[in-house]
Amino acid sequence: MSFDQTCRELDNMSSATPGFREGKRTGDSQHMTSDEVVAELVALVRELHELLGSYAPVWYTRMLDDRMSEILAAADSVSKASAIDDTDNM
Repeated sequence: MSFDQTCRELDNMSSATPGFREGKRTGDSQHMTSDEVVAELVALVRELHELLGSYAPVWYTRMLDDRMSEILAAADSVSKASAIDDTDNM
C-alpha cells in the first residue's frame, strides 16, 4: 500500500480504528513554537506506539516497543516537570 493510498483511506476509518481522532488532525506547522512541535512529535510517537501495539507486525520487536515506551515515559516526565515549573513561576 502506498502512502497516497493510506492517506485516501483515512476518510474511510471508523471510530474503532486506533488513532482515529488524531488521524484527521490538521495544523499550520509554519506557525508552531518549538514547544508545540515537540508536543506534536510526542503525540505522533504515542499514536504510532498504540498502532504498532495493536497491529503487532512481525518486525515490531519487544526491544523497539520498550524503547518507545521509555521515550514516551521520559516525555511525560519532562512535560510534568515543565508544568510544575510554569505554575511555580506564576
